[in-house]
Amino acid sequence: MQSLKDKELDRTYVELFAMFSSPGWKWFEAEARKLRDRLDTVRGMDDLRMLGMQQGQLLNLDWLIGYPQAAEYAYTEILRSEGQDVDEPATPGKAEILL
Repeated sequence: MQSLKDKELDRTYVELFAMFSSPGWKWFEAEARKLRDRLDTVRGMDDLRMLGMQQGQLLNLDWLIGYPQAAEYAYTEILRSEGQDVDEPATPGKAEILL
């Protein structure tokens, strides 16, 4: 498992959490959610190929929207692997303090 003793990885998490808390990311995430909501329907699907393409788009949007939580989970798991007592997933504010 990776270690936060790796300064480059450490810096990456700090920068990720800063980006996730920025107004620009919040706007981007809201727009991605709107797009996902518009795509999340089978109306207008003429064939299975179109349905498959739309499912792929939805999977990508779900991945993108869920990325902050995935990064938070990974960060928490690294902390746990290093023996730090973590009762709950780290939040961006806590993450920066812990580093």
